[in-house]
Amino acid sequence: MERNLHCTPWPANFPRVVAMSSGVALQAHPLHALAKAGDMDAAARLVLDLAKPDKIQMLAAQFPDAVIVPVHAQEATGINHIPRKFADYIAHLTGLEADTDVIQSSTVFRTGKGGWYRMAFRPEFDGPVREGREHILVDDCVTGGGSLSELRQHIIRGGGNVVAMSTIGYAQFSTNIALTENTRNALTIRYNGKLLYDWLQQHNIYCGEVGALTESEARLIYNAKSLNTATERLSEAKQQAFADSQPELFPKRSRQEDIAALSAQRAGEEISKDRQAVLDLLMAADREDQAKGNVQDNEHSR
Repeated sequence: MERNLHCTPWPANFPRVVAMSSGVALQAHPLHALAKAGDMDAAARLVLDLAKPDKIQMLAAQFPDAVIVPVHAQEATGINHIPRKFADYIAHLTGLEADTDVIQSSTVFRTGKGGWYRMAFRPEFDGPVREGREHILVDDCVTGGGSLSELRQHIIRGGGNVVAMSTIGYAQFSTNIALTENTRNALTIRYNGKLLYDWLQQHNIYCGEVGALTESEARLIYNAKSLNTATERLSEAKQQAFADSQPELFPKRSRQEDIAALSAQRAGEEISKDRQAVLDLLMAADREDQAKGNVQDNEHSR
């Protein structure tokens, strides 16, 4: 079944992903596992430690009317709150609006997985889009770019315009997210444009639109050297997806150890008034969401 009616190729000169830090620094942060597993306070503290205000201000100056949309993803250990806290921090720092109405509607558990798994299991998004507005998409880390790219398609189909992307961390070479002309030409020469279109459609990848692939995704397909081999790689990823114990999806330390690390940091941390004020603001957004949810639940129960 075809997932999307239409997919849009990357525009010329789409900017690189603005990364705050490296993927290594992100994963090495003592609160990373807790934040990925749903601890909102840990996510807020991680963002404050790794985000770069100067980069954020430059991005806001370039797109002063943009809406910030975070990738809302369910991980194997809980809801990843890092993108949401990153969006809230950008909103606090710049005055831009953070829109959290768009959510990931499929559960794919892509964290720690390889390129073919990510190609096979693609996130889908749902929720209203601010039609006619510019959007900046944010995530915790960019690897192959598929999550940000699929969110971009959702925003465009809803009438929005994606002008930039930003993450806390990044994998090597992944900030060049948009497909380059050279890579696209190499793909279509190696595989024949029509055959590649049919292959992408068959596997529900960007409605068959070659130009919608990220640079990393396109290079992965190109390096397979044949579409038969690419199909085999996708099949292997699907076959092993639920049989695999997926140890890399879980923190190396136990949750109890992570909680102890967070408690130790809180106890030994001399928090400045400015930092505490920002933490309070980031957490206030979650309390407002919970209050709204309680009101809606009460209305439904009447």
